Amino acid sequence: MALPMVHLLAAWAWAQDKPELRENPDYYLGAISPDAIHIRDGGDKSRKDEFHLHNWRRPAPDEVLAYWMEHFTPFDLGYGIHVLLDGQWAVGFRRCFPGMLLPNGKPDPKIYYNDTCITDFELYHTSKLTPFLMDMVMRGRAPEDHPLLTRREFELWRRDTMAFYDRACPMSDPVRYIDRKYVEAFLRDCTEMMTETYERRCKLLNNTQKSILERRSTRGFSEEALTEAEIRNLADAALASPTACNYQDWHFSFVTDRALLEEFSREYRAGMLAQLAAEGADLQRKYAGYDVFFNAPLAVFITLPEAPRSRFAQVDAGIAVENLALSAQGMGLGSVILGRPMDVFRSGTGGDWERRFGFPEGHHYAIGIVIGHPTVTKEAHPVGENKLHFVQAEA
Repeated sequence: MALPMVHLLAAWAWAQDKPELRENPDYYLGAISPDAIHIRDGGDKSRKDEFHLHNWRRPAPDEVLAYWMEHFTPFDLGYGIHVLLDGQWAVGFRRCFPGMLLPNGKPDPKIYYNDTCITDFELYHTSKLTPFLMDMVMRGRAPEDHPLLTRREFELWRRDTMAFYDRACPMSDPVRYIDRKYVEAFLRDCTEMMTETYERRCKLLNNTQKSILERRSTRGFSEEALTEAEIRNLADAALASPTACNYQDWHFSFVTDRALLEEFSREYRAGMLAQLAAEGADLQRKYAGYDVFFNAPLAVFITLPEAPRSRFAQVDAGIAVENLALSAQGMGLGSVILGRPMDVFRSGTGGDWERRFGFPEGHHYAIGIVIGHPTVTKEAHPVGENKLHFVQAEA
């Protein structure tokens, strides 16, 4: 149906309010990948509807929703965006250009492929986004465990897509119907269905799953203090975290004294800059104003006794800090988990800081988190290769 530049420009437009996708190479590779069916079947289109989630001839957003409920990586989002566009594309040009259709209702292939090819080449050669889009496609990673196509097929289709533009346009007749003006109008209209389908998927997620998928590490906070109710909710989440044998070795110190946190941060910064002295002045200038707490209004220190009852106490502390991070996300707050304060707590002044922060006698810093109203955002980190597999009983 639509050729690659139409798909990539639509993917780019839809991702503009989604920073986790806007510059994600996997997403853009996914946005051309349903057509990798041509690597498997060549010119045989008998299974194309199946591999386009039944969106090849008409929109079928429910099929994409079902796919996204099971597969929701950036690549999968791009895959779904591709097929949602194709379903609308097929209906749109038939409605707008009846003169292009044969008596059987199918488009005249000579006219259709001439128009789409010339217009797609024009978009490729004139769009300011082309270098960015091609770079994204080239750097995208195909999944190893896609439910429909193989990684090799995706990679071969990428190769063929890039080679498609590395030549003169093979068509030369005058464009009669599907011109650039039509494509640009179509691109403005087609994203509504994409957004509706995506939002339906988000609504079907339970709130906890949504918080897990949307949380990012925040390294910039406003000075706005948290309310007592917010802090109490966070404390409840911390205390509700599970521990091995219910030993509850951990203890939580909630610190909102910014002057005290700033003093601690100055000491941390001085030690860090001393270590960076050998690295050069540029690096020292970069960290001259570093705040280990990122100006957050709340720091929570999780501590453990020197000899905890449970051999899994460190694991329990890690579980607790994740409870706090997800609770914060669910309340619309940002957070970042901290290991760096350990450097100060293990220094010669560590005991003094333990007392000043009110750690229980004999307790030492295990891990921490700061929480507040975020002033910065970031994209999700791409997941590395070979991080997941399933072990199932043989049929």
